[in-house]
Amino acid sequence: MVSFEYTIWVWAQQARAATENISPDERNATIILKAGAASKTFTVIQKQKDALAVTSSKIEVTADGDEISIEVKANISFDYEIEEVAKPWITSATTRGLSTTTLKFRIAENKGLQKREGCIIIRSGEFMEKVTVYQESGVGTGNPGATGDDMPWQ
Repeated sequence: MVSFEYTIWVWAQQARAATENISPDERNATIILKAGAASKTFTVIQKQKDALAVTSSKIEVTADGDEISIEVKANISFDYEIEEVAKPWITSATTRGLSTTTLKFRIAENKGLQKREGCIIIRSGEFMEKVTVYQESGVGTGNPGATGDDMPWQ
């Protein structure tokens, strides 16, 4: 806490500037002006810097598919989108709510012969986080349902 003490019989004027708050937390300071036995307290509150982060930007999934979770740490509202090419095999498993911070997605079984990858983009205004999901091929993993339907046979 910063403290200034003035003993003045007419008046006092003190100007202070605050530095930019680059942390994700709100901060505050208390200023106490005293004149004899009288005092006046002022509280200065500085809002936090906006932040959006994910705990991991890479998730690997077996060919069998699974449900994944992405933990989002944010002090701002955000939304997400699944890139167009990944929409057939990555679907949302999250129930939308105002305070949701864990997004869940179902990863469908990969019956193809090729590995695949897709991105989930989480954004809020100018902030953006991209999570890439990598999935193994269905072949060579003991997956009897692997068909090779994703191969460009000629």
